[in-house]
Amino acid sequence: PASLGLHSSVGLLFTVVLLNFVVADSLNLSNSVKRLRGWDVQAAQILGTAQVEKADAILFDEREIAAHMVWEWQQELPQIMVYDLNGRPDNTYEYEFPFIYEQGKQYLLATQVQDLCLYNKFTDIKSVGTSFVDLKASRHGRPERTIDLYILSGFDPSRPVECSE
Repeated sequence: PASLGLHSSVGLLFTVVLLNFVVADSLNLSNSVKRLRGWDVQAAQILGTAQVEKADAILFDEREIAAHMVWEWQQELPQIMVYDLNGRPDNTYEYEFPFIYEQGKQYLLATQVQDLCLYNKFTDIKSVGTSFVDLKASRHGRPERTIDLYILSGFDPSRPVECSE
């Protein structure tokens, strides 16, 4: 009975912390749940940019971002694709939502990759802003979560990908 009470109390505490970020902040547990925050805001920002830019599809290069967007947009999933950066599918999202270029279409790239050399196969790359949620942390030397947004068009599979070391 004592064990049941203790474990139930701990379980209830963690449930409250996961469901209420204000409680997490007050208990200094913000870092534990930071990755759950703000995805709804970023989903709205990214989708809004795609609509303003009249993108035909939204392109991701990271499984984590794609997964959160699929979850946030589950009621009305826009056309999304996952760009396989290394040429071999490494996760379900690269299999399920592969990048398939269609002539004359433009794609909104949502990425945290700072060196766009991996996108040299596109002849036109235009920055259209960022989506940012302040999680009071940093990743890759940048405030977390900064997702850069670009419009890509003119895909040429024969162009070499040239990245300097």
